[in-house]
Amino acid sequence: MWELKWCLAFIFMITVTAALHSPYNVMMDAVNTRYILTWDWDQTQTNYTMEFTSEYTFSTEKSYTTACNRTAEKHCDFSHRLEYHSRYELRVRAEGRRESSPWSLCRFSPVHQAPLGPPSGVAIRSREAMLTVIITESLTVNNMPMSSILRLSYRVQYWEKHAPQRYSTLELQATQGTLTALKPWTDYCLRVCAFHLDYNKTSPYSSTQCVKTGGRDPHLGWYMLPLLCCLLLVTCLSFWHREKIRSLFLHPDLPSSIQDPRPSAMRLLMQPREESCAALVLVAARVPQRPPEDWRAEQASATGQDSSGQDSSQKL
Repeated sequence: MWELKWCLAFIFMITVTAALHSPYNVMMDAVNTRYILTWDWDQTQTNYTMEFTSEYTFSTEKSYTTACNRTAEKHCDFSHRLEYHSRYELRVRAEGRRESSPWSLCRFSPVHQAPLGPPSGVAIRSREAMLTVIITESLTVNNMPMSSILRLSYRVQYWEKHAPQRYSTLELQATQGTLTALKPWTDYCLRVCAFHLDYNKTSPYSSTQCVKTGGRDPHLGWYMLPLLCCLLLVTCLSFWHREKIRSLFLHPDLPSSIQDPRPSAMRLLMQPREESCAALVLVAARVPQRPPEDWRAEQASATGQDSSGQDSSQKL
């Protein structure tokens, strides 16, 4: 009888030793409505690839539904199976060739435990001494905005670029808001997060963005002052240089005994003069032409007069 007890105890010890250990570090990797159950497994227990089965049920029921059946992966996607406002119990076990490990359990409530993701995008419109912030909501696994299942608020944290330790905060109940009472023509940086006070949920901040406000540059006068001083100095030097040259040419430093009281040739050359040009216009008068017959008669008459004159002179 005593030997039989020892034999049974030895067989039980061998059976316990040979049994598979359960998966460990079972946890839910979740954000918004993406739910991935993950776990770890000690592969040194077997010399072949182990498979895993994952199941889930409502916390008030004990009838489980299989989500991943005998998969070699050490994770299972529950995103399209779990409702956001419900509570669940999930379990996973390892399954070998002829044996299975005990179940490892995990309880999960998406609305309480699934973290919020940061806004998908933040756009900034710069105006005079103010900034308008436009927020793009994060999405569910079905590409729907998170506001379709949970009413969210947004917190805008902003500061001057050169002084990040002195930041201000503005809370928005909508996806758009305006930061007012800012300095004109100044670089500001900001980031945005989503939150829900009832469930104590706050998302990580979006990436930091910096932009310059509009308006007149308050330092413009200080920037222009050196330039104006330089321009004034150049103008004065130019005027002085020009007057110096004029004094050298117009008032030569000569002894009074040899100075010519008459205007110098250089002064006459430098004085403006008016020049005029006379235009000679030649006008050609057109003589009317006579017929050849009249011209011949006139020539003959003139010839006759000359002959008469000679004769008369000879008679005298």
